[in-house]
Amino acid sequence: MTPSPSSTANKRLLRAQRILDAAAQLLERWGYSRVTIDDIARHAGIGKGTIYLHWPNREALFMAVLQRELLQFINDLAPTLGNNPEELLLHRLVRHFWLAAHRRPLIRAVFVQDLETLGRLTTAGDPAFIAQQYEAFEAYVELLKQSRLLRADITAREVMYVYRATITGFFLAENLIPADYQPDAERKADLLAATFQRTFEIPEPPPRAAIKAIAPEIVKIIQRIAEAKKAMVEGGVSSKE
Repeated sequence: MTPSPSSTANKRLLRAQRILDAAAQLLERWGYSRVTIDDIARHAGIGKGTIYLHWPNREALFMAVLQRELLQFINDLAPTLGNNPEELLLHRLVRHFWLAAHRRPLIRAVFVQDLETLGRLTTAGDPAFIAQQYEAFEAYVELLKQSRLLRADITAREVMYVYRATITGFFLAENLIPADYQPDAERKADLLAATFQRTFEIPEPPPRAAIKAIAPEIVKIIQRIAEAKKAMVEGGVSSKE
């Protein structure tokens, strides 16, 4: 009996996820430069050639691993954003993202440009895909500015620069300051959020009506980001079989 197309596709999806799981575990444990396709195949319990049915090379596979980490974060956060429009404000999203990066070592490695873990992945990536992510962030910032939920005198690119620099600084400080003198993760997230709120947002309390009015558009922007990441991750599901 010939397997149905849906059954075959599901088998490919499960196999791709098993490969991604193995690659993520080894990337976190050993770092990019030490992990080979042979290592991943053994860890996933499959043949080496099977991996190439999903991804053309090691770099493409590991890029899919990183994008899956970010996609899982977005998917985990989606219910909170849907039920609480205030969580779409800049300082609240920053708080959520920092906590996710704190809990997910591979996302954290991206922020601190951890060469030992990520190797050449710190500078790799499709320029068109990267530009799409930045354009989505700019659209988000412009929506906030138009609704007077963000200062009008700062550009989206300036916000992005401070965003990356500040979050990276919060992570690097953990290696510079004795643990006894550091607040816990939740408090760090609160301090980071307060920094962004005071720097970029208008001092007046944000009107709930304004937030609710633009919430659907912001959710669409986040969904587009998620769809782009999903396409990169699931690109490995398409098999040459």
